Amino acid sequence: MSAKTKKVLAVIGNAAIWLFVIFAVVITALVLSSTNSEAGVASFSGKSFINVKTDSMYPTIKSGDLIVVKLLTDTKKSECKEGDVITYYTDLDGDGAEELNTHRVAEVYEENGYVYYRTRGDNGDGDKNADTLSPIDQNPVAASKVIGTWTGTRIALLGSVLGVLQTSTGFMLAIVLPLILFFLYELIKFIRALTGAKGKKAISEAEKEEIKRLAIEEYLRQKQGEDNIPAEAEAEEDTVAEAEAEAEEPAEDLPEPAEPPSGEEDPGGETK
Repeated sequence: MSAKTKKVLAVIGNAAIWLFVIFAVVITALVLSSTNSEAGVASFSGKSFINVKTDSMYPTIKSGDLIVVKLLTDTKKSECKEGDVITYYTDLDGDGAEELNTHRVAEVYEENGYVYYRTRGDNGDGDKNADTLSPIDQNPVAASKVIGTWTGTRIALLGSVLGVLQTSTGFMLAIVLPLILFFLYELIKFIRALTGAKGKKAISEAEKEEIKRLAIEEYLRQKQGEDNIPAEAEAEEDTVAEAEAEAEEPAEDLPEPAEPPSGEEDPGGETK
């Protein structure tokens, strides 16, 4: 595998890890918001994210979808109209425990000054193959039990994922554990980088000492050479000075020529 390929894979891997971290942070925020919300559902900026568990609203909404619901104030809860898709709390199983359900408003009526909604699913009481509307739900829905209206946004299958992540086991295995491993990995990378930097710094200091030693040796060699040059130049100057001194000394006195004896004739035929 080439260095370029390794680099590309490393970039892709880091990007995937950080995307997961962002996803984990978002999911964590949603889960925490559901525990702090008065409606008991995950919410953000006035919107709630609901996991649809049945096909009672098929084909409009399918099982496993994640739908976005606009949370309503107490006043707005009484203003829903026929045809609105609402999410509300109701006892689906008759066991006394209320659960979230999402159905369409089929009828609005008042009783004793309170607003109620009659609801039903869009198709065949949850049967995908049915071609008729579901019958009206047996239990009417009090306006106070409504948490919001469907915005029309749904994301296929993400509801099932969110449903798993909202459980303690799912959240620990899918979010907490991978985050711990990620931060441990980043910590190990940081320690290795720090150790490597210290090692490089030590080598660099050793190299500096070696360079300093070589520089000192070179300086000493040059200095020794400079000390020898003046001695040789001085010897040459002394030799030149001696030569010049010898050249300037006057020549030794030569004997003067003897005069001829008196009476002798001059070579020119004259006497003195």
